[in-house]
Amino acid sequence: MAIRKGAVRLSVVVDENMRDEIKLLAKEKGMSMTEWENMAFENAIEEAHGRYSLANFSAERLNQLTHSVEECGNRVDNMSDLLVDLIHMINNLVSGDSYLNDNDQDGEETI
Repeated sequence: MAIRKGAVRLSVVVDENMRDEIKLLAKEKGMSMTEWENMAFENAIEEAHGRYSLANFSAERLNQLTHSVEECGNRVDNMSDLLVDLIHMINNLVSGDSYLNDNDQDGEETI
C-alpha cells in the first residue's frame, strides 16, 4: 500500500477496547479505521487551536447566553432595590420625615 504524496505514516498503540471502539465508530460513519483516525486527529488539532466544531461552538455560545441572562437578572434585581429605596425616600419627604437621619424615626431630635 503506497502512502499518498506529502503524507507520513504514524504508528499508534491503543488497547483492544479502544481499537474495537474505533472500529465500531468508523463502521457507523462508513469510514475505514485509518480515515476515522485521521478525522479524530484533525478534530483534536482544531480544538487545541480553539477552532471548535459546530456542536462545541454552539455549547460555548449557549453558556455565554446563559451567563448574560443571569447577569441581566442580577442587574434588574439591583435596579428594583434602588427603586424601592427611592420610593421609600420620596414617601418620607412627602410625609415630612427626615430622610437624612434614619435613627430619627419618632420625630425627636437626637443629641
